[in-house]
Amino acid sequence: MHFISRQIGIINRCASMFRNDHIENKELRACLQNYILVLNRNPGLTQEQISREICVDKSGVTRHLAQLEKSGYVERRVNENDRRSVSVFLTQKGKDSVSDVKNSVFKWNEYITSALDENEMESFLKSLQKVVKKAEDYAEMRDNCEEGVK
Repeated sequence: MHFISRQIGIINRCASMFRNDHIENKELRACLQNYILVLNRNPGLTQEQISREICVDKSGVTRHLAQLEKSGYVERRVNENDRRSVSVFLTQKGKDSVSDVKNSVFKWNEYITSALDENEMESFLKSLQKVVKKAEDYAEMRDNCEEGVK
């Protein structure tokens, strides 16, 4: 039996170590870097949208955003269209950190895939996309079920 989750977990933990070691700004640990990237691509997401985007539970998102806000990387603003909702944006400090975060991600991707030739890389990416799609399908189905329970 193959324990895919174990192998993915090892890759994820090693990626975090690598990204922590290869980022200039040591304040931005790997667990916080994803928020910088997501908010750079999608400014103004709500905490719930961020939770779905990076597949982190809502309490984890709240905790991480509080750390980023305290350090000056993000700010939360009441949504102009829905006063009950809060949107999250990168501050200038957050925007200034994007290239550093992207650089650590690119270095990791280069490092981890350097053992693959071009055909293996193409096959790996196709397979990975299929597996990610199934994982996302589950997360979406789970979210829909939880919304129905409320």
